[in-house]
Amino acid sequence: MTQQQSQQPVGPPATAANPSTGSVERNGIHPVPDAERHGTPKSLLWPWAASGLSLLSIAYGVYLMGLGLSPWQTIVTGALGYVLSFLLVGLVSVAGARTGAPTMALGRAAFGTQGNKLPTVFSYLSNVGWETVLVALSSLGGSAILARVAPGTFARADGQTPTTAAQALCFVVTCPLWRCWSSACC
Repeated sequence: MTQQQSQQPVGPPATAANPSTGSVERNGIHPVPDAERHGTPKSLLWPWAASGLSLLSIAYGVYLMGLGLSPWQTIVTGALGYVLSFLLVGLVSVAGARTGAPTMALGRAAFGTQGNKLPTVFSYLSNVGWETVLVALSSLGGSAILARVAPGTFARADGQTPTTAAQALCFVVTCPLWRCWSSACC
């Protein structure tokens, strides 16, 4: 690479105007210029904590209590697990924060374009897997609520088990809402 090529900016030019809070970031895999970086660890704590503390937390709690842990042991174990996972995510994201580029794009520097395909597949499978689990839990939770609220319409003969129609209805409602929320299109 020539010296002139290395001095040319990569990605779209930075704008002087600050985008509004609700605007969508448009840099893609390009580094985000310092002028466009507005998130601080303190301001990003609650959105990330909220995304981690979801319906899956309840499922984890039920699972841990099913293993014989007391409620306090379950709470301590769950909190410790979340803290350790947040620390791991924070450690992995340091390179992205320093360079302004997405972590998956930075992986190409370490692994090359061919070597980065495996981490990309794992990232994709992880994303699809989590979305599938959370949509399923949301749909099952919603259908259980419908069965309790309107047992004549949404419950089987026993009056408690949700019907397939209730589960399908909740899935049809939950899936687009979850997809919209997870991609920030709403």
